[in-house]
Amino acid sequence: MAKQFPQPAGSAGAANRAQRDLQAVFSKGREADMAKKVKQSDVSTKTEQLRALRLAHEESRKAEGTWGQMTVGEIVHEPTHAVFIEVWKGPQRPDPFRAGAAKGRGVSAGDWSALTVWVSAHRIAEFDRSVVARNITEDAAQDVVRLRSAERLAAGYRVMNPAGAGQTSGNVALAREQGES
Repeated sequence: MAKQFPQPAGSAGAANRAQRDLQAVFSKGREADMAKKVKQSDVSTKTEQLRALRLAHEESRKAEGTWGQMTVGEIVHEPTHAVFIEVWKGPQRPDPFRAGAAKGRGVSAGDWSALTVWVSAHRIAEFDRSVVARNITEDAAQDVVRLRSAERLAAGYRVMNPAGAGQTSGNVALAREQGES
């Protein structure tokens, strides 16, 4: 076995060793950077794929005529067996329980005043709020309101929406029809 003697500082062997050591240090940093870039590209690819799926779903719903910005919800007061079916535009639900709250977009003035008066007459803890339909057109929202009103009237609830007020004007006529039959 041959003995290896240390090379002088200025020799080619020492320079090669030093260069290899530096490459090893920098390659570890590059490997970590490459791993981060791969992870970032995976995340951006996944995000782009999800976005494409969402846009395709929206386009198909628009083509069917079932996509819009309207939301239908209901506020139920079980102790009095009463319900108010509300319609609003956009993702932000109007809050009739907050004092001085502004009516939401797409909410008629008649509906808002009737809702706030009805809500203020009862304890807040007694109300149950739910969303019935979202991202639908105005016409579809009207249909949902009529159907939901009929369901609630058939179940013995009082629909508290006012006559002739905004999008829910059909509720009182519907209530009369249900009462006559």
